[in-house]
Amino acid sequence: MIDVISVHVAKCAGTSFRHALQRAYGVDAVYLDYDDRIADPGSAMNLRPDEFFAAASSSGYPWMTGKRVVHGHFHIRKYDAYPAPCARIAFLRHPVDHTISLYHFWRRLPRAGHALQNYMLDNDLTLLEFARLPYIQYFYERVYFAGVDRSTFDFVGSVEQLERDSGRLSRLLGVPLEVPSMNLGPQPAAPEWSDPNLRRELASIRKDDIRLYTAWCEA
Repeated sequence: MIDVISVHVAKCAGTSFRHALQRAYGVDAVYLDYDDRIADPGSAMNLRPDEFFAAASSSGYPWMTGKRVVHGHFHIRKYDAYPAPCARIAFLRHPVDHTISLYHFWRRLPRAGHALQNYMLDNDLTLLEFARLPYIQYFYERVYFAGVDRSTFDFVGSVEQLERDSGRLSRLLGVPLEVPSMNLGPQPAAPEWSDPNLRRELASIRKDDIRLYTAWCEA
């Protein structure tokens, strides 16, 4: 029986949290669900969403047999039909820092047929051009959490308050969670982290995601 359905939003400490879940529940008890390409406009999930989610809901989730946790890059709607009670959780990062981190991550990540990453690299987009792409501008509101109400989740934590929120989540789940800070992006090397004008511009571009981040993490 699944105890936790954990949405790993890209560049929101999900790798760190995966390690914490594997230590708490056991590596073999954690199913890693990373094949949906949720942020790729050319993925089956985005091209035929109703068909995609209907197929998942009608499958009976055989990949979850013998597991206690599912964690990965997926839309929570995929598990709407999972019958047993379990904790639905996610961590979010402030959208300005998230944009900078994702931009640099995709620039150094090898190509893997991801339409949005290919477009970014083929056109050598600047950070601001990248941020204005609709899939990035509304990465939370219209991609990972499109059509989702905060009440769908039992817990939403903040990367900026990782230690505090990991403690809150440990108490909710009843298991010890030690979340190391890892894979958060090239903060020391990227000048954008400390450019106030650029950060203001990014905040303006992702203002709707900032509103969601603030409301969801403080709920």
